Parts: sequence; structure tokens; C-alpha cells
Amino acid sequence: MGVKKEKQRIEKTLKKLYLANDITSLLDIVHDIKDIVSARGISIYILDENDTLGKFLKPMVWNDAILSLPDSAKHFVRLDADDFAAWATSQAQAISLDQISADKRFSARYTEELPYDLKSILCVPIMHDLEAIGALEVYNKIHPDKPDSRGFTEEDKKNLYRFSEHISIAITKLNLIQYDPLTGLLRPDPFFNSVIQKLKLGRKRHQEGPYFAMVLGDVDWFKSYNDRNGHEAGNKLLRELAGVLKKSTREEDLLCRYGGEEFLFFLSGIINAEEAVGFTERIRKNIEAHRFENQEFQPNKNLTMSFGLTLFSRDKVISWDSISKKNLKTLVNEADTGLAEAKGKKRASLGSGGGSKNKVCLFDKERLKKLEKPLAMEKKTEKYAYERRQDIRFGASTTLVYKKKDMCTATKTINLSMGGAKIPTESFLDIHQILDLILITGKNACQIKGEVVYSMMAGEDYAYCFSGIKFLDLPAKERKILQNYFSSLDPQEGYLPN
Repeated sequence: MGVKKEKQRIEKTLKKLYLANDITSLLDIVHDIKDIVSARGISIYILDENDTLGKFLKPMVWNDAILSLPDSAKHFVRLDADDFAAWATSQAQAISLDQISADKRFSARYTEELPYDLKSILCVPIMHDLEAIGALEVYNKIHPDKPDSRGFTEEDKKNLYRFSEHISIAITKLNLIQYDPLTGLLRPDPFFNSVIQKLKLGRKRHQEGPYFAMVLGDVDWFKSYNDRNGHEAGNKLLRELAGVLKKSTREEDLLCRYGGEEFLFFLSGIINAEEAVGFTERIRKNIEAHRFENQEFQPNKNLTMSFGLTLFSRDKVISWDSISKKNLKTLVNEADTGLAEAKGKKRASLGSGGGSKNKVCLFDKERLKKLEKPLAMEKKTEKYAYERRQDIRFGASTTLVYKKKDMCTATKTINLSMGGAKIPTESFLDIHQILDLILITGKNACQIKGEVVYSMMAGEDYAYCFSGIKFLDLPAKERKILQNYFSSLDPQEGYLPN
């Protein structure tokens, strides 16, 4: 291609980036960028942060594929990792290499997750106001259809920097830093910041209701919808659902997409628990009454949501100025407990009408304590009596993520000890299978390995399993984190195994 035509092609792509008015049109343009620099693959990351991972890179595109949220979670990269994209972002510098095998930033994900051998790489940071907000990365220079041993050129780097500048403008224009690109709702971090700001500004407005409510909603049988109709249809459903939720809430309420098919609400000016439940019930009914495409194939022949909520009052706030995200996430955990009850621990199989979801449940701390005791002390059967944890077990419910066949699944522990954990799983896990685990303990995340020692149905009336995980070769750092976590729990929660 002549120099003039190549220049025109670049200018045309830059103009398309400038005119991008939604996330789909922005991400579609990355394929033009890949062709211009003659790369075999391309990825684009945006910087994100949460309590579990700290700062991390979330890929919007990974090796040419535009990702949905569940898929993108498989490719998250912590900013402090030895990794090309992480280094380019944290240092706000470009990387261009054609000899990469000995480089310490050549992380395992490039060999495990790319379908071809990585021979050369070019990665530039995406900058906004002198700060890196992401990275643009291309793989394997080709010329014309074969790997080019010379790697990427200085001209390629110059062009990629130009594209990254316009991507930054588009990201800022679309406000992807504040809002979820799929639904247009607030992302979790900006949501919590908005709640804190709202609480501090409204602390003297005693003419409003004395209560606030945190509500967590989850789409019923969303996996069933995705499996039957595909991720694209699932994304379309979530966009439409977000519109219904926005119309169902008041102007003063705050709403965010909390993750996957979960949505989080903050309601203010609440008079009492009955009003909070009644308001959430109206939202539930609006979803139930709305006609969604392909809803007739859902287990209950309709697309519905379940909700859990918790309340707190103005007079319980000790210091308005000290309210933090940690305080708010405690409320989210309480709402999540209510949501688990709304989902129903006893579920009918999908073939028998769907079971008891599509509910609103209020978190009740005293009732929960009564319910948890028989679950934590569940009677063992002879068949699985070989589970022998000698450590004190705690009935601590905390998040555990396990990786199975390249799929990451989040669940919660039923009990937990230094030696292992008991968890609910949607299906059987293979006995003696070794899993990569991330165990969340307060502000810390332990990355460890575990062996499946048993997996059994929870009971005849249940559509899920209980699985036992034995922790393997617990590193000193993770052991210390667990010890500190257990020491922070109520000693009465711990019990010795029978």
C-alpha cells in the first residue's frame, strides 16, 4: 500500500474513533487498528479497582474478541503483576519487543490464553490527564501473512500512540470510567462514592424518612438464558433490563450494575421496613410484567428478578464524616444474604417449573443466626467420612473463586478453616481435582491451590452440591492472612470437627 493511501487510512480510522458514540462502535474500530499495524491480534484494557484485586486491568477486547463481563473476568490483570500490559500502564511507557521469552514480564497468561505462540509484542498506555487509564496491545507482527522476525517498527509505535490518544478521548466522552459501558448505569466504585456524598449532604435533612435501604437484585436463571440464547442476547437483555430498572426507581435513588446480572440500589427517605419492601416489590413486579425477548423459554416461562435488602437508620450513624466504602459493603453483604434467601435454598429442578425465586427478602440478622447453626453442623454421611480437617472450623461466609476448565466461578464458604473450606457448587466437582482458588478475607485476597476431597448433592430437594476443598501447601503469607482473619472473628463461631 502506498504511503498516501496508508496515511488516508490512518486518518479515516482516527476520525471514526473521534465520532464513536457508543461502546460498540468504539470497540469495532480496534480491528482497523490491528490491520494498520499488521498484527495478528489486538487487546484493549481499561484500568479498574476493587477491594479484592486492588487496581487491575479489565480487557474490553482480548485477542480480537469483544468480551462480555463474565468473559472479561477470566482475563483480569493486577496492576502490580509481572505482565507486559500491567507494566506499560503502571509505568506509563510503551513496550516493543521481538525477543520476549526471557523477559520477566512475559506472564503465563500469554502462553495459556493466546491460541498461538507470542513472538513479538507492542503495548502502549492509554493516557488521560497525564495518568494511564488503560493499555492498547498488539501481538505478532505479520508481513504479509507470516510472522515478521523484525517485530513492530517505530512507525507502528507512533501510530499506536495516536490511536491510544483518540481511544482515551472516546473513553472520556462515553464516560466509561464512571459508567458501565453495557448498561449505562454507574459502576460500583462511583456508585459507592455517590452514596457517601449523598449521605454527607443529606445528614441534616431530618424532614426526610429516617431510614436508608441497600437493595441487591439478581436476574433469575440468567445462566439458563445465556446458554440458550447466547452472550449477545444476554447483553441485550441486560441493557433492556437496566432501562426498566431506571424507570422503576425514583430520581433521588442511586442504581449501579454491581457485576454480571446483579444490580445494586440505594434508597433514601425511607419511613420503615414495610415501605422499603413495598418499593422493592414494585420494582420486582415491573420486571415480571415487562415482556423480554425469549422469556418464554425461562424455567418459569418469564424473565424475573429476586431481591435482598437491608436497612439502616440515621440515628445509627456514629460519624457522618467517617462513612466509608467498607461500611457500605457491609450493607451489601447483608443485602446479599437477603438475596440468597429470596433465591431459595431449596430449588426445584429446571424441568419441574423452576422453584421459588422471584421474591423480595429483608435481611434479618437474628433469624439468620438461627438458620445457620444446623447448616454449619450438618450431619456427615458414611460415604464422605474421609474428610478429616483437624483445624477449628468457622461458620464464616466469605467469597471464594475457583477456576475449573478455564471458567472462574464465584461462590461462598459455608465453613472455613486453615485446612480447607466447604462450599456450595452448581454441579459436582471431580474428586482429587486441583483447583486454583482466590479466597477473600476482609480486605485481603489469598491466591492458593486446593484439592477437591468430596462433592455431593446437598439433598434430595436441592439443585446444588456441597463440595469440600483441602488447601494445598499454604504459603506463609496466606497462612498469616488467614490467621489474622480468624482472630478477627467471634471465637464462638468456631467449632472443632466431630
